[in-house]
Amino acid sequence: MAMTATATARLVSPRALSRALAHRIRPPHTFARRAASTTSQASSQGSNRRSLILATAAYASLFLASTGLFAVYYFDSRSAIHRYILTPVLRHTLDPETSHKLAVKVLASGLSPRDPLSDDPASTSR
Repeated sequence: MAMTATATARLVSPRALSRALAHRIRPPHTFARRAASTTSQASSQGSNRRSLILATAAYASLFLASTGLFAVYYFDSRSAIHRYILTPVLRHTLDPETSHKLAVKVLASGLSPRDPLSDDPASTSR
């Protein structure tokens, strides 16, 4: 006759189970042992903290520089992002009326790209 797992578990008394698991549980009065000298650990922790601060500062500086360069690139009307990325995304995701309204709102808010070069005097009218 085969016994199921639940039937086997019922045969073990709680006292026998606690005795069997007693060697696996550490008594509450025992603590993990520490190294005899912590001076090398303290100095390595300080250097780890300094290297973490330097790495964070380097990443923050890189992020700010790349954000500034992207803003300069975005506000240049001759950049390829407008022709090859933003315009196709607007065409494929929104209907023409909605994309036109969005473009007008962007132009009105001042977030539109600007032409950094001055106009040629030959192209002006009288």
